[in-house]
Amino acid sequence: MKTLAILYDTDDWKNKVPFETKSPYSGKLRRDSFIRLSKIAKKLKIRLIRCSYMWYNNKVFKKSWTWDNVWKKVRNEKVHIEQ
Repeated sequence: MKTLAILYDTDDWKNKVPFETKSPYSGKLRRDSFIRLSKIAKKLKIRLIRCSYMWYNNKVFKKSWTWDNVWKKVRNEKVHIEQ
């Protein structure tokens, strides 16, 4: 299963769930949209993660969020970057 990372620019790691920061990319509507997109991706055998670009270091996201029927915090997510 491939992993697709959606990047954003805030650090919401201390929140209980993502999209709770005072950012234009926060809120229940956006959280629900990510959940729907994650369900579609899963049917296509794609794992969707949400991570801040600040969490990236040497092909690894030290922290990321994912939806798998509940919000999960994931650590050390390796990614493949094509150029």
